[in-house]
Amino acid sequence: MPLPVAYQDNASTVLPKADYGIKIPKAGFDALTAADNDLLYNSSWPSVQIVKVISVNGGDVVPHGLGFPPVAFILGGTSFTTTMYGQDVDDTNVYPRDTGVMVVYNIDISTDIEYPYNVVSSTNVTYSPDYGIKMVKNGALITSTDLRDYILHSRCGSPLVLAVKTQATVNPANADIVQYTSKLGYATLNFGYSGRPAGALTTSFAVFGNRGYKFAPQNSQSIPIAFTNGFTVYTPIYTGFSDGRASVVCLRSPMFATTNSVVVNY
Repeated sequence: MPLPVAYQDNASTVLPKADYGIKIPKAGFDALTAADNDLLYNSSWPSVQIVKVISVNGGDVVPHGLGFPPVAFILGGTSFTTTMYGQDVDDTNVYPRDTGVMVVYNIDISTDIEYPYNVVSSTNVTYSPDYGIKMVKNGALITSTDLRDYILHSRCGSPLVLAVKTQATVNPANADIVQYTSKLGYATLNFGYSGRPAGALTTSFAVFGNRGYKFAPQNSQSIPIAFTNGFTVYTPIYTGFSDGRASVVCLRSPMFATTNSVVVNY
């Protein structure tokens, strides 16, 4: 997939560091001084919250109730093209194009924002099963080695929101490109969207409402399309197709970088 070597990233909108919340460092690190990638948990990084899980059919119109356009995926569709595919959205509905289980996430793709991070060379430490946060289900033992027994386990990092970049901060040198490059040093989960005006048709031939976005797949042979190498992600603002809006979403997964595999060892 082509890389945006000639393009420049959007302007930064990173939030300031917060001095409150929850921080849990790796064993042997001080929570007051540890770099972000040496923390097992940091409440300054919003986790990807699931808003709705629902079975849908292609052509349905599914209200999400959030008031902004969210991230939504169908998992395991019937078209045999992919097992996970982004859906068209606006500030009221999701417009599934396939039959399957749809998951809606609490991520506003229309608001330009980056979350704070401070990255240094990550230090690997021996995993301790007695360190971090663990919360088990009712009746389960805190010493369980079955992750299905846990409501929360700090060693199992869920995807966290790193940035949402929009047309609001495009570089003037490349005014038709929305682009973001992660500085974490490891590959992230990257997605793209192209803005569509109210009244335009969705993929499923419904009609977009306010703040509509068409998902821009990475393997598309037609517009819209997103490009990424795992570190940089960009999507063009397509003249004649988009209404001048576009978004890229970057999720951190895993939540901290190491030089070896991240696994849960007991």
